[in-house]
Amino acid sequence: MGKAGRIVLYTLLWVGIVGFVVFFIDRASRHYALTKIDTLDIRIADAGADYLFIAEDDVRQWLAEDSVATLSVPLDKVDVGAINRSIGRYDFIADVATRTTFDGRLIIELRQHKALFRLLCEGYDCYISTTAHTMHLQQGQALYAPVVTGSYQPPFPADYGGSVKSYIDSLIAVRDTTIMRLEEDKEPFEDDKSRLKERVKELSKQKLQQYDDEPDSEFAERLERHQAEKRERRRALRYEERLLDEQIAQLAAKQEQERKEQKKLLKRYEDFSKLINFVEYIEQNEFWRGEIVQIEAYSMSSGELALRIVPRSGSFVVEFGVPESFEQKLSNLERFYREGLNNVGWERFSSISVEYDGKVVATPRAEQKVENNK
Repeated sequence: MGKAGRIVLYTLLWVGIVGFVVFFIDRASRHYALTKIDTLDIRIADAGADYLFIAEDDVRQWLAEDSVATLSVPLDKVDVGAINRSIGRYDFIADVATRTTFDGRLIIELRQHKALFRLLCEGYDCYISTTAHTMHLQQGQALYAPVVTGSYQPPFPADYGGSVKSYIDSLIAVRDTTIMRLEEDKEPFEDDKSRLKERVKELSKQKLQQYDDEPDSEFAERLERHQAEKRERRRALRYEERLLDEQIAQLAAKQEQERKEQKKLLKRYEDFSKLINFVEYIEQNEFWRGEIVQIEAYSMSSGELALRIVPRSGSFVVEFGVPESFEQKLSNLERFYREGLNNVGWERFSSISVEYDGKVVATPRAEQKVENNK
C-alpha cells in the first residue's frame, strides 16, 4: 500500500473512532436523561457499638427535610452536591460520597465519627472523637461511652459541633487579623513621630547670626529670646511625641492582649488534646478500662487542666493531677494496688494521689499519710 493509501486508511480509522465516540456520548446523554433513579442505596460504614447508630431512615428523613429529590429523578438531574451537603451538615458524619449507576441506582456511602467519650461538664453534653471532633446526638439516641464530668470548661461553645482544631484555628485567625489591623493603626502615629523627630533635629540645627553692625548686647538679648523660643517649641514637640507614644503604646498593649488570648486558646486546646489522649489510653488498656468508672476534669488555680478519677475497687478517689506522664502514673498506681492496698486493705484510704512523678501518696481515713516512693 502506498503512502497515499495509508493516509486515507488512517483518516477513515480516525473518522470511525470519532464517530463512535460521538455516537456513544449521544447515547449516554440520552440514557442519563431518560433513565430515572429507581433505587436509593444507603450504605453506612462502621455501624458498630462505638458509633451513633445512624439508620437508613434517618438519612432519608434528612433528605426529605431539606427537600432534596432522589427517587424518580433523571440521572443527569441528580444534585449530588445538595445530597452531600444535606447529610454532611450533621456533626457526627465524618464524610459522605454520592454516586449514580448506569442502571438507575443512587448510592450514598457515609462514614461516622467514632465517639471516644461523653463530655458532661457545666452545660456541656456532647461526644468527643479521637480526632478532637465534637458530636451531638439526635433526640432519642443513646450511646455507651466513658463519661467525663466536672467543672472543666472546654475550648469551644457547648452547642458547637465539628472539628475543635478548625474552631481554634478560626479564632486564632480572627485574632491574627486584629493584630495586623492594630499594626496598621500604629503606622500613622509612627509616621507622625518620625516627622516630629525631624522637626526637632531641624530646630536644633537653627543658628542665630549676628549682624555686622549689631552691638553685642543687642545680639545677646536677641539670642536669649531665640533660645527661649527654641526651648518652648522643643517642649511642645516633645509633648506631641509623648502623646503619640501613648497612642502607640495603647495599640501595642491591645496587640499584646490579643497574643495572650491566642496563647490561652492554644493552651486550652493542648489541655483538651491531653484529655483525649488520656481517655484513649484508658480505653486501650484492658485493666484500666474496667477499673475506672468515672473521670472528673477541673481547672487548678494555675488554670491548668487536672483530673480526678473514681476507681471501681475500694472507696477512695484518685487525684491524678495534670494528664501528663499518665502511663507512668497509672503504672505506679497499679503497683500500689498490688503492693500496698492488697496488704493494708482497700477501705483504709479516702484518697490516693499520683500527681507527683514517681510518688503515690495515700491519705488514710485517719490523719496519718502514707507515702510510697516508686
